[in-house]
Amino acid sequence: MPVLPKVVEALVEETVWTRLGAGVLRVLEAGVSFPAMLAGLLLLPQAAHAPGIPQHPPVVPKDALRLAELERLQKLGKLTKAEQAEYLALLAKVRGIHWERLDEQLREAHLRALVPDYKNIELAGLRRESVGEFDGVNMKEKIFIEDKSAMGLLIVNPKTGLRSQTAAEWADKHIYNKTSGRIDGLKRAQYTYPQPAPDIEQIRGVRRLHFRIDADTPEVRAATEDAIRNLQLNTANNNNHSASMSVALMFKYPGHLVPRPSTGELAPERRLLPVSGEETFYEYWYPVIEKEGYPWLHVMAVGIDLDPENLSEVLDELRQLQAAFPRYYTLDDKEYEYITRRIAGLIAELEAINPDDLASGKLELFLG
Repeated sequence: MPVLPKVVEALVEETVWTRLGAGVLRVLEAGVSFPAMLAGLLLLPQAAHAPGIPQHPPVVPKDALRLAELERLQKLGKLTKAEQAEYLALLAKVRGIHWERLDEQLREAHLRALVPDYKNIELAGLRRESVGEFDGVNMKEKIFIEDKSAMGLLIVNPKTGLRSQTAAEWADKHIYNKTSGRIDGLKRAQYTYPQPAPDIEQIRGVRRLHFRIDADTPEVRAATEDAIRNLQLNTANNNNHSASMSVALMFKYPGHLVPRPSTGELAPERRLLPVSGEETFYEYWYPVIEKEGYPWLHVMAVGIDLDPENLSEVLDELRQLQAAFPRYYTLDDKEYEYITRRIAGLIAELEAINPDDLASGKLELFLG
């Protein structure tokens, strides 16, 4: 009987380090630099044992021999990807690196290294209307990717002289509301465009949506986590999609209640008009907005609550942007037709708005 705990301990140890090696290999194959990972590993403190093991396992002769052999190959530059992963995992084992801490770092590094196989995927409904858009999708990982900017939280509202939004307001609109709209759009979509793009049925079952935010403050992190928790509660039947869309015009009709597709609960009707993928917005739209000095469109980076007073001002700036765009880009630019079409569509939608609907609260409108 005394042998049993030792056997269990050995099995736990093997599982932990086998998982670690597999995790390291995934990160390396995703494109993360082996020298960078090695340097990061060496900087971690030697400390706690792996979970389930009473104390850090002693270095056995086979570990030391294998580590020495891998180190020799590493100095010669002859390690394969699999051997690099084995070397890093074995080094973590020998040095006593805590598995949970390293595992979290590996997951984050892996997600940061993901690149989309397809970019700017648009979804169309039964009447060929746009019902959603993704910045990108990685087909191997089956994960949507969105690069989100929270730097706009520093922008001052030109009307009030105050910050345009709090972190909680930003997360509610950019994480919670837009994601809910995107999930609904994914259900209604009939096809994807422009080609090449994955078929709608290839991505309809994707259940992971990763977004990368360029401002990591305690406030932004806490607000984002709250928004995701709320989203997960309301999309429990949707396998917890967990991220957001890009720049869009969002219509909300507080007086018209409809059942949520995921829960059946009544909620205000919403409609979403995709405007631009985040990457395209910051690469093409934003440089023109900054150079031309449009104060309201500058706020669009974080979002604008439209009201009867600022609607005409935003429309005026959009018309100026429409006229200015050809001065900065030419017909042969790959995004020229796509962006000019989107600007024209956005102007047409806003021109059709009745300001009285905004004043009465019949309609709430958000652009961002």
